[in-house]
Amino acid sequence: MDKTRVTRALESGGLGDFSMVPWKILKAAQAFGQAGHHMTYLWDKGTLKIATLSKPLIPYLEAWKRFKRDYGITGEMIMERRFDSEKHGLTGKPDRIVPIQKKLTVLEIKFTAALYIGVGPQLAAYKKLALENGIPVKNRMAVRLKESGNPPYEIGIYKDSTDWLMVLHCLSIHNWKMRKGGGKR
Repeated sequence: MDKTRVTRALESGGLGDFSMVPWKILKAAQAFGQAGHHMTYLWDKGTLKIATLSKPLIPYLEAWKRFKRDYGITGEMIMERRFDSEKHGLTGKPDRIVPIQKKLTVLEIKFTAALYIGVGPQLAAYKKLALENGIPVKNRMAVRLKESGNPPYEIGIYKDSTDWLMVLHCLSIHNWKMRKGGGKR
């Protein structure tokens, strides 16, 4: 059975809808977010060549480094590993799974204007995927990196037990759309 990406399911359910954003702005924001994610990935692997980094990304790298320092994130972490759920037909790739205060935390790194409503369910899905694959995640957190500020990031801690229910509802909507010929995986 083909598995549905977490973000696609949330989009089908209306929790990742950016249709109100003009196309050119959305594409530029997506490109910046992808570049930012790649930057943090290379930084954490120890292979980022700072001299090649685009100037607009530099404050976000500093924000990432500050966040990691402030939250004591060092050493081993799971980075952008795909997890599948046979039971739910879902697949997803959380940005990081890291120990924070000695508890494994699924962490999403955001380069968005705000921590939007779909982040809690997104993290709930990633936590469920990790648990089903033997990773004992306890907490869910998002960090929105900012160009400036003190601190230069915003934290979202997600504990709402209904977030997973929202994922299941969105997945049901997605599967219904697929059966009716109006969706994509």
